[in-house]
Amino acid sequence: LTFAGDSARLVSDSDLIDYSDFIIAPLREGEFFPAIVDYLRREGIRRFTMERVRADSTAVSYLRDYSPLLGCEFSCESVDVLYEMDLPESWEGYLALLPSRERHEMRRKLARLEDAAHAGLQVIEGQKDVSAAMDTFMALFRSNRREKARFMTGTMESFFRSLAAGMAEAGLLRLFLLDLDNVPAA
Repeated sequence: LTFAGDSARLVSDSDLIDYSDFIIAPLREGEFFPAIVDYLRREGIRRFTMERVRADSTAVSYLRDYSPLLGCEFSCESVDVLYEMDLPESWEGYLALLPSRERHEMRRKLARLEDAAHAGLQVIEGQKDVSAAMDTFMALFRSNRREKARFMTGTMESFFRSLAAGMAEAGLLRLFLLDLDNVPAA
């Protein structure tokens, strides 16, 4: 949370995340939200802002339902559209979702790729490989487009390296690198 006068805001950065929200243990929302609202009131906060929150967020449903009981006004407005879809379990399942023309085009492009170069996939999961893999990731990311190179400041690079290292340590990292003729390409 950040505070400015009588306002508080849940920190989020649209350059880093699509949605922001509170992380709450399941079935503990009824304890969490009254506690956070009570805390904000004690701090003299009269306006609380959350940006980029999913419409089905627990925060939205709880605060919408209970704000009148808390003596608060609730408002919600759409500011952007994000596209999402539930992915099937397999590549074949994904292809089956595509219209036949797109499925044909995908197969054609994959065949051209196989004819042009030997394609390989590296999957980085362990702590020992993450530093070198992030060097490769950073170089590829920056070389992609000028906007991406500007985005990847020293601070952002440090953040992503720290995030990758922490995720690897927790066993949550899976970084995929596509090689073409044994040279990382994506």
